[in-house]
Amino acid sequence: MAKKMAVKNKGAKTKKTSSFSVAKYSKPLLKIAAVLSVLSIGVLLLTKMPTAWSDLWPVKNIVFSGEVEHFNAVQVKQLIEKQQNIGMLSIDIETLRLQINKSPWIKDVAIRKRWPDALIFSFQESQPIAVVNSEYLFEDGQTVPRSKNLVENNLLEILVEKVATNSRVELVELSKKLKKIDAEFQSYSFDVARFNIDENRNWTIEIANKFNIKVGRKHQQQRIDRFFKVYAAIENKKNLKNVDLRYNNGLAVQLVETKAKKQQKG
Repeated sequence: MAKKMAVKNKGAKTKKTSSFSVAKYSKPLLKIAAVLSVLSIGVLLLTKMPTAWSDLWPVKNIVFSGEVEHFNAVQVKQLIEKQQNIGMLSIDIETLRLQINKSPWIKDVAIRKRWPDALIFSFQESQPIAVVNSEYLFEDGQTVPRSKNLVENNLLEILVEKVATNSRVELVELSKKLKKIDAEFQSYSFDVARFNIDENRNWTIEIANKFNIKVGRKHQQQRIDRFFKVYAAIENKKNLKNVDLRYNNGLAVQLVETKAKKQQKG
């Protein structure tokens, strides 16, 4: 009887099996998911639901850093109250800054929070460059009514016919030009009371308590330079009423009539 023999192939490779345990990683993954969910809810509350924080840590104190002459805490408070959300967490600092910068008296303002209830404002104030038609003119072209309470420090004064300038930009450029001419008159000890610009853009310069200088609309700087050269030679300076520079190579002088001349005419 033939015997059955088991044949074993030594060259054959045995298969190995591996297993992945889900339970091993499930807890850490759940923790990460929970943290992300909490963070997402927090971001949503801060960005999409600012009203949820509007009553937390309300702004109670307004602090000004440095001296501020033309803006006060009452004005700031009014701007804050216009916002829907006025809590320390929810208040829109950038919107508040832009609103304050609309004032012509404010060049720029920096705002920071001081917890738990204060906002600190650091202002850079603007100063008018001239008084134009009873209004203060600023470098950005804005105007505000002239104030009797403001110390003007010899601020340049200009009277301009409305049709003499086409835009605020042009008016600002004109004011800067006249400011340089005013400084030139001061260097010669003349006190300019006012610049008058008529509808045809003719210049007349009023010298305080003395006389008027008619400059005209052309070659103003050349004519003014001529005045400074010739003024020393003018006789009876105390009786000057008008000096007319609207000539190509000279000027005309008008004197105030004395009592003696008036009696002779009578």
